[in-house]
Amino acid sequence: MSSSHRRVVVPRGALRPGMSRLVLPPEAAHYATVVLRLGTDAPVILIDGSGLVATGHLELGDAEVAAHLDAVTERDEGESPLALELWSAIPKGDRWEWILQKATELGATVIQPLHTARGDVRIPPERLPSRLPRWQRVADEAARQCRRARAPEVFPPRTLAELAHHAAAPDAIGFAAHSTPAAPVLPLALALARQPAPPRAILAVGPEGGFTDAEAAWFATANFALVSLGPRILRVETAAVLGVGLIQHAWGDLG
Repeated sequence: MSSSHRRVVVPRGALRPGMSRLVLPPEAAHYATVVLRLGTDAPVILIDGSGLVATGHLELGDAEVAAHLDAVTERDEGESPLALELWSAIPKGDRWEWILQKATELGATVIQPLHTARGDVRIPPERLPSRLPRWQRVADEAARQCRRARAPEVFPPRTLAELAHHAAAPDAIGFAAHSTPAAPVLPLALALARQPAPPRAILAVGPEGGFTDAEAAWFATANFALVSLGPRILRVETAAVLGVGLIQHAWGDLG
């Protein structure tokens, strides 16, 4: 594949094996023609975040921008051998989208927003139809930027009770960042060094005030190890990125 090909994200499901032409949706067309300044016959790579990748050339018409496709293939480029899920409380402002971007760059395969007892942000159900597609687009764009063929799937916010069945999967090892002066726990780095890499890992990070004792008890019941991320109080986004990085360094493909 030539390095001259520029990468353009298209919506999930837009690519199918065997297709030969795709009319780009407005956002992708704008990115290709305005941001990248590509013209007719420019070579492009289209990615849909699900692992499908297409190579082709642009065709600019009066009413549409299309890509003539040479091939549509499934790839795992940029993927870690570890399936890594990040369960994170949602911080205020644009810090949540920053978490989505950085977790994608570090190789997370699932991002699960959490509604927690001390969390400041709770997304009402009526706002999810606009919020969730935006979050997924942020992850898809981050995957394009860091040259991943697959973007992590971003799920709707859930409470811990709603995740009970998911946490019980036998192939997963879970960690919850939770440490108090009265109940110090093992540092995450040491916990990782004490066991071989599993096929799947989960990291749970709480809000600014941390998980409650009841939530920590839920994690213990769900066979999550309670771990520390160091002696200092970290913001949500710092804890999420640090934890994902440590796990990928120990069990994945970083370092």
